[in-house]
Amino acid sequence: MIDLSTLHRAPRASQAEGLRRSVHEPAYALLYDPRVGKSKVVTDTLTLNYRVPPFEIDAALIISWPSGVNRVWIEDELPKDLPPDLPVRAVVWRSGKMDNKNNREKLAELLKFPGLSVLSMNCEALNTPLGWAYVAKFLKARRCVVVADEDWAASPGSSRTKRLLAIGRHPNAVMRRFLSGTPADESPLDLYAPFCFLDWHILGYRTFWSFKSRYAELEERYLPSGHTFKQVIGYQNLDELQEKLSKFSHRVRRSEVSDAPAKTYQKRYFQLSPRQRQFYDKLRDEYSAELSQGEVAVPHVLDRLTKLSMVARGYYPPQRVGVVCPRCEGDGCAACGDIGVAVEVTKLERIDPEHAPAGEALAEELRLARGPLVVWCRFIVDVDDAIDTLRNAGRAPGRYDGTIGQGERESSYLAFKAGEVDSLVATGTSGLSRGHDLSRAETLLYYSDGYSLRSRRQTEDRAETVDRRISTGVVDLIAENTVDEARVAAQREKLTLAEMLMRDPPSRWL
Repeated sequence: MIDLSTLHRAPRASQAEGLRRSVHEPAYALLYDPRVGKSKVVTDTLTLNYRVPPFEIDAALIISWPSGVNRVWIEDELPKDLPPDLPVRAVVWRSGKMDNKNNREKLAELLKFPGLSVLSMNCEALNTPLGWAYVAKFLKARRCVVVADEDWAASPGSSRTKRLLAIGRHPNAVMRRFLSGTPADESPLDLYAPFCFLDWHILGYRTFWSFKSRYAELEERYLPSGHTFKQVIGYQNLDELQEKLSKFSHRVRRSEVSDAPAKTYQKRYFQLSPRQRQFYDKLRDEYSAELSQGEVAVPHVLDRLTKLSMVARGYYPPQRVGVVCPRCEGDGCAACGDIGVAVEVTKLERIDPEHAPAGEALAEELRLARGPLVVWCRFIVDVDDAIDTLRNAGRAPGRYDGTIGQGERESSYLAFKAGEVDSLVATGTSGLSRGHDLSRAETLLYYSDGYSLRSRRQTEDRAETVDRRISTGVVDLIAENTVDEARVAAQREKLTLAEMLMRDPPSRWL
């Protein structure tokens, strides 16, 4: 039994159950839907294990993704739930401020602080020499709860995942926690790295390849070069995998803890203009011919799908093309590497400048939408186009994407949250989809979207809270007879598999 009376804020029933199951476990996964309170379970774990046998922790190392979420832990999550009489010092790792004397002093003091020391950093910092060196010092000096927040460790071959696994094996990483609401949205194989970080004995495989051979159906394929590779064509033994996970994880779905109305989904189809349709079909047929002849490798297939997605929004992206070197006129010189060919980047091409079916569909949805809204986009050009459409509709949009600095992005987010702007336009990869509260939004409009189910569900869930009283409207703009329809089908297939593995009931989605 655990004494919940010592906690600063009483947990909800689901959080209390998660705490009961995990508080005395060295390795555990909290597989909670976004925004249902998994961070509180971590904070309460710190409180109940601070200098208490057998773990006797005196520190927490929180590694999150993307950049900016590490600040949320220190500025929002910890202050809500750590007892005021608990001696705490918390520092956000700021890679861009390592030349700042005050910042360096804070990090040095954190190693020697006599109370609970908390370091929150983004996963990219693990790949920097200074970040990795400081983590080594921190683990050597303190007994830590190490928290891997969200799904950035899904790729077992990446350098940052390898470093996370090394952290998990450190003798002073006495407690390890993995937090995610979408752990298997892209593939059941994504579960290997985070659960290996917790403890490889959970899954029973020391290597990813042995794990993959057990749970994936593989088929040998041949490349035009004559080389072969094993391609995943399906999955197997998932009941066994789910049984292993259930012993070291607690799953909480939003529907179990909230009476909030379910999201309502709507697809708005639009047709490409005749000129756009002709361009799209010609490009699709050229790519299909290349594929049927076995001349296109997997990265090239993805590149072609990306270009078709852009064409479905009315433009063709800039390309790197070879041209006769203007200096030597093809004879060869130092400027062109003696090959007579130079590389130029073409301009973005609007396929039919007089017609913008995607923009018109968005404008119509804006006319029907009421209240604050968020427009999600896949590409930067889509963000530009969506902002222009919103402004023409009389909206005052904020912007959140990679074309502006982190400070300006956060200013846009805070302005939307405070009601200073009535709409926000963002890319799903910009960081807004993680650790941010978009519950002010009444409608989510997907002007364009990618194939990642994990990214999609994270963007949708930013608007949800446990005590929400309105149904969030979710609208997808889909170009008829294009890869937009294939994208929805691919995401549906991933969702069905993920729900089966997590033993979630079937969802109503698109």
